[in-house]
Amino acid sequence: MSLADWWVRLRQRKALRASLYASAGQLGGYALRLGSTIVLTRLLTPADYGLLAIAFATGVVLELMSDMGIRASIIRSEQSSDPLFLDTAWRIQRVRGLVLAMLTVLIGVVLLMAQQSGWLASGSAVAAPSLPWLIMLNALSPLILGHLPTKVYTANKELRLARIVAVDFFAQVGAVLTTLILAYATGSVLAAVAGTVFGCLLRVLFSQRFIAGRANQSRFDRAAARQILHFGRWVVLSSTLTALAFNGDRFLLAYWHDATVLGQYAIALTFITLINQLVGKVVSTVALPQISQAKQIGEFEFKNTVSSARRSYDVLCMTSAGLLFTGAPLLIHMLYDGRYQNAGPMLSILSFSLVLAREELYSSVYFATGKPQVLPLFSGLALFSLVVLVPIVHMWGGLQATLWMLALRHVLGLPVHYILMARFGLNRWQDEVLAVSFWAIGAAFGQCLTVLFR
Repeated sequence: MSLADWWVRLRQRKALRASLYASAGQLGGYALRLGSTIVLTRLLTPADYGLLAIAFATGVVLELMSDMGIRASIIRSEQSSDPLFLDTAWRIQRVRGLVLAMLTVLIGVVLLMAQQSGWLASGSAVAAPSLPWLIMLNALSPLILGHLPTKVYTANKELRLARIVAVDFFAQVGAVLTTLILAYATGSVLAAVAGTVFGCLLRVLFSQRFIAGRANQSRFDRAAARQILHFGRWVVLSSTLTALAFNGDRFLLAYWHDATVLGQYAIALTFITLINQLVGKVVSTVALPQISQAKQIGEFEFKNTVSSARRSYDVLCMTSAGLLFTGAPLLIHMLYDGRYQNAGPMLSILSFSLVLAREELYSSVYFATGKPQVLPLFSGLALFSLVVLVPIVHMWGGLQATLWMLALRHVLGLPVHYILMARFGLNRWQDEVLAVSFWAIGAAFGQCLTVLFR
């Protein structure tokens, strides 16, 4: 066996082990959050869930709009072992967290003033008195996460994921337990946000204590900052558009419908989000480093790595999409009480958004090839669908038609992805046939379960 063959096999075993760690951690977190959601629905109302959806969507939008790609910059940079570079990234991250917290509080204050002035339609979700306080309490999350040490990112780059996964999982355990205890004791929707904030605190403390590596210092280097910000400028633009495209649905529905409808939508969206998070976690922690390393080795290794990753993610995404399309009503019926049953048909429709989850993998290819400037194009197309096509469809067909449009709003970007992938020689018709087959298998299995247990 040649030295090159030995290196490729070693890297593949390391990537497989990292994939298993990332998948196990995300699946554990999935089960934990799903279980907490089922319990929490007994303690809170669908309207409460609608308000939480708005509060958390506000935080996510601000988080993505200010995403400067610090983590991705460290993973792809050759200076990721330079202490001064890492300290500079950490300082930028802390400043960003402070700014995010201030902006979140400002949004809550402005919303409170708008409610008191009578500018919002009574009965709409955004007019709920507790919403501004939920948003302002959630400001603590980005402030705390700004102190996450950069050794988490360097460990990720080296595919040392065991402790990272453990830290994330136990932080989630703390968040869930805190949420359930406070919700049971108070019956207040504020418990969910308080639990999330506590989970962020645990993640930072556990990362500082249990992730091996050098502790950050408060230092700053202009050259390192320029490199980080230069790479991040395209990420900021793309993330801003992505934030609005992926989270604007909750704001639109909050304006058109009451908090109960939004809460049922949030329950349906929970399953889609968890699967997307699983895909995103594995892509970001395994596929991005793996594809980046393969690109440095050569074109043949690069193409094989991308193709292998695409098939793996299609198994998960397409099978899940088919399973939820036919089995969602049964799933909601078995897990939730009668107040949430409308979430079943909603979830069947939203399952088609998983067909487009491969976009996460395409983004890793663009990062690895040094072309993050193409990312805003796809986010812009998705945002165009949301702000132009979704309102038109809502006027024409109401809630159900809107759900279909929301599920398919990223379709506009697929032809562009295929054109770009063709330039890298990464399109294979066999992969597309397999993807459709996975969806059909999932749909058939979901239909069988429905016939057996409904």
